[in-house]
Amino acid sequence: ASVAIAICASHLQKLGYSGLPDPRDKEATLPAEFIAGLEQVHLGGRCEVRPDALRQGLTWYVDGGHTLESIEMAATWFASTAAQSQSDAQRKTRILVFNQQTRDAASLARKLHDTLASALNDKHPFKHAIFCTNTTYKDAGFKADLVSINTNKSDIDTLKVQKELAGSWDSIDPDASVHVLSTIEEAISKARELAPEDQVEVLVTGSLHLVGGVIEVLESGGESTQ
Repeated sequence: ASVAIAICASHLQKLGYSGLPDPRDKEATLPAEFIAGLEQVHLGGRCEVRPDALRQGLTWYVDGGHTLESIEMAATWFASTAAQSQSDAQRKTRILVFNQQTRDAASLARKLHDTLASALNDKHPFKHAIFCTNTTYKDAGFKADLVSINTNKSDIDTLKVQKELAGSWDSIDPDASVHVLSTIEEAISKARELAPEDQVEVLVTGSLHLVGGVIEVLESGGESTQ
């Protein structure tokens, strides 16, 4: 938001507009137009809810979380949003899709679990946990603009991080079914298959490369956004 304000103010100033906020002044009051823009902007992959186009009753909750602070916020958002659409009489199946290739993934996974367990008052927040790489497609590999140069190819090929995450989650919540998959496309297919008769809520979080890949695969199937 701060960067957007600074860019817009700089650009509008060059066009001759006055009364613009000084990005260096933390006490500056934003013009109404700036406030409206920030309130109405849509950021894909940030607190985004998507009904699945191919599987009726399945809803995707997508929000990146690659630090302890942001994963806690993603979990808190999911808990509050999911609770609004769920009653005691109709408990929905919750599924996690997660990856974080280059950071302390196990710590992030534990923070996610602990935050949700507390927020939902449920020691087993997910029936299934899916861990996949950031590779977009099973046959085509990475979509060109979603490639991260900060990944170890050997780790990706051997699913090293994903297997470690699966082991960590199994120790955190042994009641959950854990799945390790090679690509985002396969993870999405698995989520669609796991609870064919239930109402399903899938949280996608962790790497922003994962988030981007999930949106890519979902939109290629014609999903609509809320």
